[in-house]
This record gives sequence, C-alpha cells and structure tokens, in this order.
Amino acid sequence: MAEKHIVDFKFGLFCDVLNAHSYDSLHRHDEIEILFFPNRNPTTVRFGAQIIEIQPEQTVLFWGAIPHQLMHIGEENLQYWVALPPETFLYFDLSPSIVRDVMNGKILVESDQELRSIDLASYPVWKREASSLQQDVRQTLLMSLESRLRRFRPMAASADSLHPPQPKLLVHKNKNAFKSMYDYITLNFRNPIDVKSIAKAAGLHPNYAISLFKEKCGINISTLITMLRVYEAQRLILTTDQKIVDIAMDTGFNSMSNFYKSFKKVTHKNPSDYRQVVYPSRRNFA
Repeated sequence: MAEKHIVDFKFGLFCDVLNAHSYDSLHRHDEIEILFFPNRNPTTVRFGAQIIEIQPEQTVLFWGAIPHQLMHIGEENLQYWVALPPETFLYFDLSPSIVRDVMNGKILVESDQELRSIDLASYPVWKREASSLQQDVRQTLLMSLESRLRRFRPMAASADSLHPPQPKLLVHKNKNAFKSMYDYITLNFRNPIDVKSIAKAAGLHPNYAISLFKEKCGINISTLITMLRVYEAQRLILTTDQKIVDIAMDTGFNSMSNFYKSFKKVTHKNPSDYRQVVYPSRRNFA
C-alpha cells in the first residue's frame, strides 16, 4: 500500500488563528471552511487539481471535503479560519446559490474590506466561543457566523445570491429528519443506496424526503451522493496505488462511464490525469 498523502481531519465547530506554514501533503475534512490570510503577499492554495492564489483582501468559502493544501505563504504567515459542520451550514438561512455552489464543490471568493475589518475584530470572540463547552455560548457563535455568511458576496455572484431569502421557521421534526438523512448518506454513500432507504432512515415518505432535502441542501440527494463519492475517489487516487477501476467500484459507482463522467464534472480532469497533476512523480507513492 502506498504512503498516505492526504490527512483526514475532524474539526466539528472550530475557529482558530495560527502562524501557518506551507506543507507537502493535502488534507481534507467534512466541514465547511471559511479561510483568509491577511498578509502583505498572496497565498497559494491547492484545491484538488486546482491552484488558487488568494489575495490578502480575499476570503474563501469552500467544502473541506475537497482535498486541499497550503502550498506557499509569505513571511507574515497568519491564517484565519472557521470550520462549520455541514449539517449546521445547511440549516443556516443563506442564499440558495451560495449553498448550492459550496455543496457542488465550488471555491467561493469574496473581497470586502469592511467585512474583513469586522472579521478581524470578531475572531478573538469567535475563537473563545468555539472552545466553550456551554451550549448557549456555542449557539451564540453559530448565530454570529450565520449573520456573517448572510453577508458573504462571491466575486462572481449569481443573481439570487444578491437577494437572500426571507427566514423560514423550521419545525424540530424536520430538522431531525434532515440530519438523519444527511448522516445516513455520509455513512452509506459507498454502497448502493436509494431515496427509499434514505427516507426510511429518517421516517419519511420518499416524496417528502426529496422535497425536504432539496429545500435545505440546495441540491438533490443524488447530487450529494455523487459529490461524496467523487471526493472519496479523489482521496483514494491520491493516497493509494489502487487501480482506477477498483477505486470506482469501492466508492459506489456502478459503471466506469458514470464514474468518469462524474469525476470529470467535479474535477475537470480524468482520474489518471488528476493523479499526475497533483503528484507528477509516481515516486511520491513509493
């Protein structure tokens, strides 16, 4: 088996400010991440096979399930970041286009100096509240982060992102049902699963399950399953010497054509090209 080159993390609700350094390996985690580097020079970050130069005034929002890597950071190496559990992010009252884009694996970039000033002032409080064990304190943090993300404006915003929806009152039953569906999918996406089994796990009728999931996630159930399978395939492609066909089967795809089509749609590369782009020398796997 090859040496592991992607590190898997689990953060939950987390906030930190640290002196960051470039590192050789990629890492991934399930949470949604807010990230910025208020340094004098740009910072280079790899997201899968895509390399992005983040300017000092820019804030990035993305799904941490995408393997990512800090490739270059200047001497003023401060990194500010927040990790949000995906089920929490999905239950925030945010612009549908932002939720849909993040859950579809897009890297959203914002540039707003006034909001940056507020973020810098808020971070000490956010960090303190994230480390608290008191539920009411952590709930206050979530309210603050929801407010921040409601103001998030991607540089290439789509029309509905400029007009956030009005708040919707969610009954507790629906919230628990959605979380049950999301948890079931994340635990079973590598296996053959369908809407009927997902709905059953949440005690819902399949038609209602489809409607509830689309309302809260911004994408349908099958899209989320495909995204999770592709992200898992990315991890295996970059951390093992498994054959592509074995990876496709291990991640739940029922055909190679479906695997290739889905993988290229998400990463914009074929699986074999993706492996070579990120680690050109196969000696890295020795």
